[in-house]
Amino acid sequence: MLYQLDTAEAAKWMKQLEVQKAFMEQYGGTSHIQNKLLYTVADFVPTTFNAGSNYAHLWIGQDNTLPTATMAYSKYIKPQHLQASNQKVAHIIIGFNDRKATNRAIEHSLFIEGKQTTVHKLLSKPKRCLKCLEEFDTKLKALNNAIRDAIGKTIKLTKPSPYTKR
Repeated sequence: MLYQLDTAEAAKWMKQLEVQKAFMEQYGGTSHIQNKLLYTVADFVPTTFNAGSNYAHLWIGQDNTLPTATMAYSKYIKPQHLQASNQKVAHIIIGFNDRKATNRAIEHSLFIEGKQTTVHKLLSKPKRCLKCLEEFDTKLKALNNAIRDAIGKTIKLTKPSPYTKR
């Protein structure tokens, strides 16, 4: 079941932990609430960071003066058991449940385990490969030339972003 709230105040109210617990008591044990998260990537985080730990999330929030409980998720991009034994830093994915905290982390970076790390938005994987885009670019140039020859004007046709669906 999906609930979509109509006002920002209602959404803010629903994100409160006490309200969520009371709400879930009405639905039974197999139901759960999943808030929409805003994902970012933190670069070159020390491997001593305990990703996924609520304690680590609270610690980062305190170190960076973020509102309480805005970090809801963290995970190493490359699992720790696959990292080199002498590896000192790695990239992590961080999920925030507050847009202002996300933007603040991106703008000002974060201190994690005593190290300042840059943060940027996690982009989805491209829907098309680069080979497909190169073929499309060649066809687009030919089409632009044909239009210019036919009507005597140049019309700028642009190729789509690799992040959009066909």
